[in-house]
Amino acid sequence: MGEQGLRVGKAAVLHALAQPAYFATVAFAAIAGAAGAFSATVFFPDLAQMSRPYGLLALALAVLALGMACAAACAAHLEARFLAYHDSLTGLPNRTLFRERASHALTVSRRRQSVVGVGMVDINGFKQINDSFGHAIGDEVLHEVGHRLERVLREADTVARLGGDEFGILLETMADEVVEPVVEKLHQAFIEPLTLSTGPLAVDAGIGFAVTRAAGTDLDDLLRDADLAMYADKRGALRRA
Repeated sequence: MGEQGLRVGKAAVLHALAQPAYFATVAFAAIAGAAGAFSATVFFPDLAQMSRPYGLLALALAVLALGMACAAACAAHLEARFLAYHDSLTGLPNRTLFRERASHALTVSRRRQSVVGVGMVDINGFKQINDSFGHAIGDEVLHEVGHRLERVLREADTVARLGGDEFGILLETMADEVVEPVVEKLHQAFIEPLTLSTGPLAVDAGIGFAVTRAAGTDLDDLLRDADLAMYADKRGALRRA
């Protein structure tokens, strides 16, 4: 491009913008974030009908507009997908993603004859926390508990918020079927009080685990056994208190 093509100033920009037949018109026909659908209509400039500086400027603006539209659509799609599989409060995987990962882990374990562990964690006295301190503090408790559980487990393990004050744990590979050390490790996450905006708060939780003991173990059976073990742990805590 020569010197004339490089020297495009304010007048050229206004000239290009004033010619809708040549300037890129981007129309969002649909942006469906959940499905990731996006369509746009773009009219590129007819360079043959425009002087070179104006034509090249209009073309550059058209490409830029299309790129920005595509970037916005992609960002909306990624955000919608994240929200579909993650809890909005804690950012942890939600029940849907937890079940998908657990089902996949069970499929792999049957092929490799490995052991998978599923755990349930339920905060003790969470209703009283909400009633005494308010739901905003209750939300802080949920956020802090979820990420404490993450910190005591391996990076490959999954901590999910299943709903309310209930969390799910998925251990895709376990060395054996012994769950007591895992439960003890999770209980250690509650030794120190939580640091909240109102100050420290001591909380505890009921924790139950179930592992694959047979090749045909079903996910719902594991979740039921883990739930039963969790409530047994809660009753034990009440007796100890």
